[in-house]
Amino acid sequence: MSSSPTSLSTLFASEELLSSLLVVSSAFGIQDSVIHGFIPANRASHYRPDLKSGSILKVDRFEVARCAHMYKITEHQFVICFIPSTRICEVLTDAPLINSEKFMVRRYDHLHILSNTDLELPVILGEIRSVQGSDLRNDAATTRVVVRLLIEP
Repeated sequence: MSSSPTSLSTLFASEELLSSLLVVSSAFGIQDSVIHGFIPANRASHYRPDLKSGSILKVDRFEVARCAHMYKITEHQFVICFIPSTRICEVLTDAPLINSEKFMVRRYDHLHILSNTDLELPVILGEIRSVQGSDLRNDAATTRVVVRLLIEP
């Protein structure tokens, strides 16, 4: 259930693009909130050059939908959906101050207890050790990608 494309400009602090998901800090109605943003995999390469850690972005012409409980990674009830007409550009002057989000690192045994419970989807921080796939350079590929993440050194 999504609304028509929004003409309202909204400011976001971008994080690194990881696959087709993007979590952004926003000034979207509630100050200092976090909202989930979704970029389809086939559009990721289009936005990748503009997504730099720590930058403030202006996002125009996007859709807003209710966030499905199954994919909920923030407390916000809505998700920003990038569509073909979505435009982003970096705000260089008069950018708002957006507080950094704080995340808790959890041990593997704590994460294992939460698996398949639908109670919580914690944020996992770690070092990407390797990425394997048969067609990593093709944005249209739908083949499996294996990411090895070191959670504890």
